[in-house]
Amino acid sequence: MKLLILSKAKKLLTMAMLPALLVFWGPRASDAQEKWGVCKPVEVMNYKVRVHVKCETPLEQGIIYFAAGTDDPRFAARVLSVIGVAQIMSIPLTILYDPSDLSGVSIGCLITDCRLIRAVGFREFPAPAPSPSPTPSPSPPTERERCLQACRAARDACMAEVADGRIRPAECVREFRRCQNECPQ
Repeated sequence: MKLLILSKAKKLLTMAMLPALLVFWGPRASDAQEKWGVCKPVEVMNYKVRVHVKCETPLEQGIIYFAAGTDDPRFAARVLSVIGVAQIMSIPLTILYDPSDLSGVSIGCLITDCRLIRAVGFREFPAPAPSPSPTPSPSPPTERERCLQACRAARDACMAEVADGRIRPAECVREFRRCQNECPQ
């Protein structure tokens, strides 16, 4: 009888210590393997405990969602602002994440397809340079092209104010679309 009790006590003690051992021998911050990934956003969601973005195609290991917890509301608001604008403007996101960090489970991030956002941003890539050809030099930009260039410059200036917190991204998008619609056809 004493042997059975001791056996059960040993099993309970082992099970109770397992989480502590995993923390002690588990991955450390120095083991982090942060990576940058490019994601074309197709879904942006705002939950009570997290904000997340779903990518059009999975990155390595089937990761298709990236999330940020709302425990730091200022960071979560900035993340939501950036990913929302990128989706509206159809601009790919650049996301810094650690593929081995599974701590997002605490905010509803699945181990199989989601990782935490460490940093997120986007930029418009310049159009590729045209290949040289024997054709004459290009004609000067049309009135519409000049107008669209002015709209893009105004949008970029507006987005700089978003980063400073003086204006909301939706206002920049609305003004950009209005400007495009006013350009001559």
